[in-house]
Amino acid sequence: MSQERLFSKTYASGDIVFSQGDEGDCAYIIETGRVEVFVVDREVETPITTLGPGEIFGEMAVIDVGKRSASVRALEDAKLTVVYREQLYSRIRESDAIVRLLISVLLKRMRSSLAVESDFNSLDLLLSSGSGENLQEIQQKAVENLRLERDIMEAIEAEHFVLNYQPIVNLHTGKLGGYEALVRWNHPTRGRVRPDMFLGLAEETSLIVPIGLWVMRQACEDLAKIQKECDHEIFMSINISGRQMMVSSFFDDLMGIVKDTGVKPQNVKLEITERILVEGSLAVDWINRCRELGFLVALDDFGTGYSSLSYLSEFDIDNLKIDQAFIRKVTEDHKSRVLVEVLALMARGLKLSTIAEGIEEKDQLQICQELNIDYIQGYFYGKPEPYEDAIRHLNADFER
Repeated sequence: MSQERLFSKTYASGDIVFSQGDEGDCAYIIETGRVEVFVVDREVETPITTLGPGEIFGEMAVIDVGKRSASVRALEDAKLTVVYREQLYSRIRESDAIVRLLISVLLKRMRSSLAVESDFNSLDLLLSSGSGENLQEIQQKAVENLRLERDIMEAIEAEHFVLNYQPIVNLHTGKLGGYEALVRWNHPTRGRVRPDMFLGLAEETSLIVPIGLWVMRQACEDLAKIQKECDHEIFMSINISGRQMMVSSFFDDLMGIVKDTGVKPQNVKLEITERILVEGSLAVDWINRCRELGFLVALDDFGTGYSSLSYLSEFDIDNLKIDQAFIRKVTEDHKSRVLVEVLALMARGLKLSTIAEGIEEKDQLQICQELNIDYIQGYFYGKPEPYEDAIRHLNADFER
């Protein structure tokens, strides 16, 4: 048969798919027909098993470079889907360190128990995620992730998480428009743990769900206190992850929090990233439910990932947040300014308010004014701060 790279192959009854001792770089999934797996010892064939549609064979040579440990023959005309090693490698490299560690241990034990020759240098490559890590480094990373996961669970129980609030200023009035609630972790021995170090792991393990529930409750409790001291109504922006959206009790929990704290749904803004929008009908239903209950929805990080203009017509959102990646270069890069201008103009045409993130300099602020952006967020007006410090912005007149 041709040795060209194919993703589907056909074999006539009696054809050998591969032989014991061959080098292998792919596995096979049976679409139609049946195959026989057998071993040869001193020219004597011994059948091992017969496989049919939906079953897979040849997987060990894909997972861990080594010679074929058995032969396979088509018992009848068969069509096979080919799974090449690199297809698997790319997925494993992107997996969590814990998953890669478990795979390495299982492979070593399987090869040892089967007494099959193996090339573990290739196994290192498979598991290293392209970073040059060896198995010992992967093990260390996996153990560290497990410890961090344990610490996150303990932090949830011990209430070691805190919220910081960053002001969002209404550029038309110069008054405080609202706050964004940002979770922080003060670990008893690690000290302050950066959000990027624990939120990703929390998302992967679903620990983001109880953390997110706590954030919603604490942010609404603080909003209720803030509103009593503020001379005008403000909103509270709360980040919602994809995992939280999929929890069946999400809206029951949210409405319970609103009822308990007494805040108005229209003053609670739920921020989602554009990555969530690829969920399609799930995201549409979730956003529509938010609107039915009176909550605001903001689209964060638009233009930095999987964005599509069709999202803005399909999803009934209230605010478009212009990512700081564009704002950072808006004063020195003509293309960045054009992109921000187009986003602001498009949002106005769609009757969406705009929030520019990452404003740190006066020149950036002036450009946002020229482009008629509605809200500003960034260090120019204030960093994320604990509740006691953040409330000093309540009735301030901000520079415009």
